[in-house]
Order: sequence, then structure tokens, then C-alpha cells
Amino acid sequence: MYLVHLHLGPHPAGLELPEDTARAIADAAPSASALRHVTVHAADEPAVGLYLAAGGPEQAEVTARLLWWSTVAARPRLGGWPLLGTRVTISLPTAR
Repeated sequence: MYLVHLHLGPHPAGLELPEDTARAIADAAPSASALRHVTVHAADEPAVGLYLAAGGPEQAEVTARLLWWSTVAARPRLGGWPLLGTRVTISLPTAR
């Protein structure tokens, strides 16, 4: 399991991420998704934390980016926050 942060740029109009951003991401995730939990940091430097089951850190980052773009496709208003990058910040052991 990996915690991947999506680092977003500020909205051009100075808006904060909507309160339902976490729900929008969860709704955009396929039913068999690797997504386990979403947390949103809507402050001056917006970020989204995604807990993902993945085979490795690179796969987790790719999955996070794809999930963000699927969310933006479903809710185009979220496209106002540009995706600046992704970073795995925590690797957690998975239960067997």
C-alpha cells in the first residue's frame, strides 16, 4: 500500500478545492480500483492524498495520475487546479 500525494497548482481565480473533491475521486475510481482512501488538503498549496494498493511506487504514481485525470473528465471544474506532480510519501506493508 502506498500513500501518493498529487500536488496541485493554485486555481487561477484563487478558489479552494471543492468540499466534495474526495467524493468525486472515489466516485471516478473503477469498482475494482486500487484506491483505499482519499484525503484532501485544500489550503494554499492544494494536494490530494491517495492510499493505493499497487505493485510498486511507480505503479502507484501512475495509478494516482490516471485517477486524477478520470476525476477531471467526470468533473471538469476540477481541471482548474493543474496537476504539478506526484510523489509517493509512504509505503505501508500490506496484510497477507
